[in-house]
Amino acid sequence: MSTQEEKAPVATGPTWPPSYLDQAGWGWVPSWLKTYLRPQMLAMLMLGFASGLPLYMFYSKTSIWLREVGIERSTIGFFYWIGLAYTLKWIWAPVIDKTVIPVIGRMFGHRRSWMMVSIGGTVLGLLILSTASPADSLMPVLLGAGLVAFAGATLDVSIDAWRIESAPTEAQANMAASYSLGYRGALLFSGLGLVIAGNYSWTVSFTVMALAMAICAALVILISEPASRKTAKPTDNLPLFAGPWNAVAVGTALIVITRALRWVNVDTKVPEGDTFIYLLAGLAALTFILGGLVLRGTRSGMALRGAMAAVGLSYVFSREIADQLTTVDASSPFFRLAVVAVSLAAIGAFGWLVSLSFNRTGTPAPTAEQPRGKMYETFGTPFLQVWDRFGVVLVPILILVLIYRTSDFTMGVMAGPLYVDLGYSTETIGAIQSAFGVPATFVGLFLGGIVANTIGVMRSLVVGAILTLVTNGFYAYFAAHAAGTDPGFLTLAICADNVAGGFVTTVFIAYLSSLVDPAFAATQYALFSSLYALLNKLLAGFSGVMADAMGYETFFLVTASYAIPAAILVLVVMAMSKKRPPKPILAERTT
Repeated sequence: MSTQEEKAPVATGPTWPPSYLDQAGWGWVPSWLKTYLRPQMLAMLMLGFASGLPLYMFYSKTSIWLREVGIERSTIGFFYWIGLAYTLKWIWAPVIDKTVIPVIGRMFGHRRSWMMVSIGGTVLGLLILSTASPADSLMPVLLGAGLVAFAGATLDVSIDAWRIESAPTEAQANMAASYSLGYRGALLFSGLGLVIAGNYSWTVSFTVMALAMAICAALVILISEPASRKTAKPTDNLPLFAGPWNAVAVGTALIVITRALRWVNVDTKVPEGDTFIYLLAGLAALTFILGGLVLRGTRSGMALRGAMAAVGLSYVFSREIADQLTTVDASSPFFRLAVVAVSLAAIGAFGWLVSLSFNRTGTPAPTAEQPRGKMYETFGTPFLQVWDRFGVVLVPILILVLIYRTSDFTMGVMAGPLYVDLGYSTETIGAIQSAFGVPATFVGLFLGGIVANTIGVMRSLVVGAILTLVTNGFYAYFAAHAAGTDPGFLTLAICADNVAGGFVTTVFIAYLSSLVDPAFAATQYALFSSLYALLNKLLAGFSGVMADAMGYETFFLVTASYAIPAAILVLVVMAMSKKRPPKPILAERTT
């Protein structure tokens, strides 16, 4: 990777730690193969399996169980909203990046301890499912599935961070291939869960899956914590919030949240007369105390902070205050004017307190003497740092992340219905997918790693887009000419698509990893991966409507064409990165 565009992806990962491959006698092994024989690669296989099993058990197996006992399809559909945890994992990823779990965090390390806790959550969730009876009550199923989804998403965050921190940047494609291979292994193993459920019961099936996850938790002990990792500046000695802007933000948020509760009539019954006055005084005192604690560290005095909270409370209860101050009937337009007057007075007082806060604390910009608070450093810095590093180039990068896999996501939903509508039997489809499709995916995964190491990640993305265009477009020809009596044609279509899919999976994960600063590995990778998954899953939901309206041939031509703007965007990002290379990563490395 000698060219400028291949240096553009930013993050500089660690070097390989010493291993048996560095000893004499291993010189005969080709460099591309030696990479796959490293201990980190074997660990990645296991972690990929641990990451995939909760997802497959949640998404594909639980729905079969629910339908078997007669749960309505509409209920099963809403049930999958629990899976939004995988899309929203970026929200709590900063906590995983910053927080060291007590006791076991010191024993096993930051990343491994989070893996063990997360796997423990999936085990508990699967055991809850094993004892549930959806025919009697869905609540235990929702509890178990929710725990599996949340813990599984948390596990994904910690595994992605471990992968980025444990291998050099140039080996991320190989790590992605190993991870994806383990992930596909989880798919095959989850199929065993159906066999067990059919021959025994779902209780036994979920228990076996929980046991498999528990074994993975034990194996985490055997893998190595990243030898060194980049960290952002520590936040242990920072206040929760700091700086006047943070004070204003928190104060405003308290007001908006409380006001929103009034809008949805959470407190529909408000006492009148003296009782209301006492209630308001009590709430003011409580808000004063809580506001003072929450806004601690803003360098605003306790009285000023409490006054901001009390004024906010006046705005929330402006209607009740107007009722106490006037004798006008509540249905009168004059009473509405009184409410508006109280609200405007509260807003004006809040603005005056804000200006007073700035006058007492200096400029709103953070300085060494006036640092950001812990909340800002935990949740704000990782996301804002992405823009700071890439600048305007981040715009095409984000669009590329959003649309690069759109072709695969949209066409993949309709591939199965196409096979059935062409007359292929379920047995034939399953046999070809298992006997030929799975190995083809493995070939694509490792081919992606080799090509990325040879020509670079960015050029590999272009190759992947071309493969997607050709193989997905081939489905239009397949839809027009295939017949259910020709299994060879089906085998060709499935294998070509799976090789391309495996290739694209590897190089795309490697690209996302290259965008991440190792100091914020968990947070930033969770952001990028959630971003593309959310949009593409939403678009995939319209695949059936598109296929009905266009017919299979046109549908697959249209979905294949999505790869064209993706390839163009890769070239745009490469060109822009030459002119505006991202800023170097400055975070210190700590062992």
